[in-house]
Amino acid sequence: MTAGLKPFGKQITNEKVLTWPYIIQYSIYLFERILLYYKDVNPTKHRHRIIGRNKEKPLTNLKGKPRLELKDRIFIANVTKIVSLSKTGLYLLGDNYSVLIPIGVGSYTIQIFWKGGSGVENIIIRFQSEEIMRKWYQAIDLNKINQSRP
Repeated sequence: MTAGLKPFGKQITNEKVLTWPYIIQYSIYLFERILLYYKDVNPTKHRHRIIGRNKEKPLTNLKGKPRLELKDRIFIANVTKIVSLSKTGLYLLGDNYSVLIPIGVGSYTIQIFWKGGSGVENIIIRFQSEEIMRKWYQAIDLNKINQSRP
């Protein structure tokens, strides 16, 4: 994954997440200077062809995992604001009122705003836990601060 990505800096973290406003699963990679998000190539859709050749691209990499298709990128220097929102899951009191039984899943999201080609753009990323959400928020915020320094 890191071949040819040296200009983006060191890879900090990566995760499989859901995004809004369209509920789509992406693999996101955070580097010091950029956030990249990819989607798995769907083997049931039309074959992806290499431009200028009649040879078809394989749908899996050498390790047998689905190929990734770059969907978008966010340059950290263009990030204007990050907002995190954490809502814990719902709980039901047990019979003796001393036990909380989880009945719902929490929601842990960050919303990233950046200067794009058509003005300010944003994406909402949902994480599986509050800990992962905090890790991403802190990493993006720290890189944003570092990119704004001369």
